[in-house]
Amino acid sequence: MKIKYVIIFLICILLIPKPVYAMNFVPETLFNSVTVVYTDKGLGSGFAIDKNTIITNAHVVDSFSSVTVKLYNGKSCVGKVTKIDTKMDLALIKVDENLIPLKLASEDKISIGKEVYAIGAPEDIPYTMTKGIVSAKNRKIRNHEYIQIDASINSGNSGGPLVDENGEVMGINTMKILDAEGIGFAIGTSKINDFINNITPENINTDENQQNNLIKSDIETKYKKVVAQNEKLKIAIIILSILLILAILIILKLLIKKKKKDEYDFEIEIY
Repeated sequence: MKIKYVIIFLICILLIPKPVYAMNFVPETLFNSVTVVYTDKGLGSGFAIDKNTIITNAHVVDSFSSVTVKLYNGKSCVGKVTKIDTKMDLALIKVDENLIPLKLASEDKISIGKEVYAIGAPEDIPYTMTKGIVSAKNRKIRNHEYIQIDASINSGNSGGPLVDENGEVMGINTMKILDAEGIGFAIGTSKINDFINNITPENINTDENQQNNLIKSDIETKYKKVVAQNEKLKIAIIILSILLILAILIILKLLIKKKKKDEYDFEIEIY
């Protein structure tokens, strides 16, 4: 009798559907490849592309030739900026460490609605991971194409990896629209590969660092214009509503007057 119940129990376990998790990686394994990059002006994130090379945004390293790199194990080391392209907003940092590189995925894998994970140090809170989706694949801003995402990113996320459900890098988190949530942008892997393979280190020049600020300013300006237009539309709707209410009140007043006048109207008949 007991065997019968055991068999039924085992059958139930086999038949009950098991939960399917979209994330096929352990975050801590990726954190070993992610770094926090500090300069005298601020901080950002980065990640390993080989055992002693870190990639980050150019605006993170700014004009500094050396930076402080903090690893997941708590160790800090000095990093040397070896390559930089302020127009692409990418930079390479060399460190005397044995890092675990992250795999760069093909940009062909990107699709709108695809789940992605942003890893970085927002507001100097290291190794924070947020989840979102790809909102747009080729968002063009100042002749540069970005992956638009709705994963929450903030100051300090710049330079950190944007990974897919398998933990493969889809892009580098680069910027967001200020005062707006869910509108972030990442540089795709095709641009990352172009930078790694083609750029020469002879021009380590950050005088063009204003380019990134111009891009950010352009996005913020467009966003503010949309907000201003919406505010104007709201005001126009309110004014029209008030005018409509006034018109209705005037019509009602005239109708009431007419009704009162009609009440006193009468006919005189002469016999």
